[in-house]
Amino acid sequence: MKKPSENILKYGKEEALPRLRKLNAGAFSLMYQDGFLRYIRIGNSEVLRMINFMIRDHNWNTINQRITDEVFNLKADGFLVKYICTAEQSEIRYHWVCEIEGHSDSSITFSIQGTAKSRFQRNRIGFTVLHPNQACRGRDVLILHTDGSEEHSSFPELISPHQPFKDIRAMQWKVDHHQVNLEFSGEVFETEDQRNWTDDSYKTYCTPLSLPFPVKIEAGDRIFQKIRLSIPNYKSGATSVEYRSHGFSISDAVYHLPKIAISRSSEVQNLSEKALDLLNNLGFDHYQVDLILKDDNWKSILEDSLEESRRINTTLALSLFFTNTESELGDFLEAAILAKDEIAVINVFDYGDPFTGNRTLECTMDKLKRVFPESSVGAGTNAFFTELNRNRVDHPGLNHLVYSLNPQVHAFDNLSLIENLYAQPDTVATAKSFSGGRPVHISPITLKMRWNPNQTESTEVIDSLGNADPRQMSLFGAGWLLGSIQNLIGAEPALISYFETVGAKGIIQNQQPTGNDDFITHGGALYPMYFVFQFLLQRKYEQFRPVIATDLLSFTGIMIGQEACVLANVTDHELTIELPDELHDCQGYFIDDSNVWELMTAQLTVIDLPVNKIKNIVVLKPFALSFLNK
Repeated sequence: MKKPSENILKYGKEEALPRLRKLNAGAFSLMYQDGFLRYIRIGNSEVLRMINFMIRDHNWNTINQRITDEVFNLKADGFLVKYICTAEQSEIRYHWVCEIEGHSDSSITFSIQGTAKSRFQRNRIGFTVLHPNQACRGRDVLILHTDGSEEHSSFPELISPHQPFKDIRAMQWKVDHHQVNLEFSGEVFETEDQRNWTDDSYKTYCTPLSLPFPVKIEAGDRIFQKIRLSIPNYKSGATSVEYRSHGFSISDAVYHLPKIAISRSSEVQNLSEKALDLLNNLGFDHYQVDLILKDDNWKSILEDSLEESRRINTTLALSLFFTNTESELGDFLEAAILAKDEIAVINVFDYGDPFTGNRTLECTMDKLKRVFPESSVGAGTNAFFTELNRNRVDHPGLNHLVYSLNPQVHAFDNLSLIENLYAQPDTVATAKSFSGGRPVHISPITLKMRWNPNQTESTEVIDSLGNADPRQMSLFGAGWLLGSIQNLIGAEPALISYFETVGAKGIIQNQQPTGNDDFITHGGALYPMYFVFQFLLQRKYEQFRPVIATDLLSFTGIMIGQEACVLANVTDHELTIELPDELHDCQGYFIDDSNVWELMTAQLTVIDLPVNKIKNIVVLKPFALSFLNK
């Protein structure tokens, strides 16, 4: 197969990444992208992460929208943007007329007028506003309600399972000693803690979830909504200067790498000898396997998984999905008892339900602990962290709590995936707050949603190949993986399970690729994620310290011991990064779009790349990885 394009290798897609256009409105600087506002700041301080609008259908799917007829009128301290937005998908046809205006008095207004062109059902339609987690967490906020009353509150520290603010007409809080006002009209708004789905934000949205949904929309139905963001009595020259250089410090706190598991492939049932050798080279701690006990083939899957686990030198971490709990548990115990020393972890779930029910816990815990006394037996959710946070599973026999996560519940672009890395540790901290001292497991972490427990239509519990993300095989995917581990090590989960072994959702391509036009790679190729796992797991008994970047959305990294460091550029532009003193005069090699294809297709267990001497800066090409040693 011929070498894929640079864009495919960098981020999995041919098309260019969306353009960000910088705008100013008095003290505010902000970015405009495809009809939405992002990263509204006062100097270095983020005020809002995003203002957007959308349609969510009756299954909570976000409907694609197309921007046309954009008109820009830009000034040094203000702007006017107008455009038309059209949403067309399945039976949905919707037309928006949009206007955004930024003023020199440090105010921004965003108005939308929508008209339905067809009949359909929706769960939500209109504005959402994202408040940045890092800048808002724990901050005081004044909520003005629709009846004129006021409520003094604060953005939650731990993840709030339910809406912290309701019936919102306006909000006031402070940023850099400036009071910021946010006003809503045209609908009633409320706020949810999006960290429940590992979005790095709190989201203020319409319509309140207490109202019935889905709602039938008729052709001709109209809405008008408006948002106004302002700094009352703003005085020019009072804000700080934006910080532009790239550098990092290394955390003083020292951590150990949690147990790392890799999930069994849902695409390839029998791993090749080559794949087994490549996986054995990495040093994973566990082999994560899902057993759906109502299916006829679960015993053969267990037998095959045991053999594969031995070949890659791991122990098993099993997720058991029960339907008829009593009979299925007896069958499982009979089949697995002889392999009890090879089963290190057991997760208990109800098939098709968003969290493990009390009846299943009562039926399974004592028997599992009696047969597998050395195994860690846990329960929780195979879906979003939300389900565990709202349904706090508990039983005296539980050894750990478990939940899965992915970064693409609400947004799907590269920037949002990088943003959402910083909410992952908050899920661990919140889970620990109600775990009763039990360890926390995250299993599995995937790039895309595996299943949606909130769909109104039937859905499978474990996703098919259709939810593979082409970024899985890209340099971006490797950088995202590094950022996930970087953020989670400080939260200290006991175990993290990532991705799959082989296939479109794995770290090695199938010898016979699926032929998906969106997933272009060579049979048997190693994805760049493989090299990140290799670098970290070969040093897994050393001490780990997170890299703290001056710009969290530009690069990720981890310091290992006193002499090794790995960095990943997660942007589409070259970065010149200043190294801290302890990494001056080091040496290292780079993986980027100039050499990654050769590494992927060579399928070697040892990387053989030129080593460069590095004095005090490292230059990373777009989406490049650097592996440094003193």
